Amino acid sequence: MYCPQCRSEYRSGFTHCAECNVALVDQLEPENAGALNDAELVVVRTYSDETEASLAKTALEASSIECMIRSDDYGGLTPLSLTRGVDLLVRSEDFEKADEILSSDVLPEDADVPDAN
Repeated sequence: MYCPQCRSEYRSGFTHCAECNVALVDQLEPENAGALNDAELVVVRTYSDETEASLAKTALEASSIECMIRSDDYGGLTPLSLTRGVDLLVRSEDFEKADEILSSDVLPEDADVPDAN
């Protein structure tokens, strides 16, 4: 048994969390459940390799757009001619903003880019 709020584990027989006073559940959902899992995802760009896709993913994440990479090249082990490329996926509601960011040569001023040093 688990507390869905604080994620504490309890022995069977307990019904409520002693700390949170909420009903216990049999299993916890993964911590990132619902992030991109339940969203309608669309392809914003397709790249020829994962390096290019990763760079674009970093640019979108710096602008607070969640995204993910989908690839059928088995980590670069399949020759490029046998793959469809590397897709960068975003939520459908983020498509226009993501497309605008990826079409520009520079990141938006409000992007939170970590310092290289």
